Amino acid sequence: METIIQCRKCGEDTNRADWEASHASCIHCGETTGGVIRRGLGSLAALRTRLELELVWRPVSTHA
Repeated sequence: METIIQCRKCGEDTNRADWEASHASCIHCGETTGGVIRRGLGSLAALRTRLELELVWRPVSTHA
């Protein structure tokens, strides 16, 4: 499974190989390791599924 790393400063996604090649900093803005979030693609898919279910089952208010 590929790990995607998202920079908190610029919001760009980078794969782990590029992140390690840039010596643990964002290749777009240069943010250091403290400013990135690591996430696996499996966890992102699970989060998307949960959010989609929440949106489907959200109660709809009526304007009566």
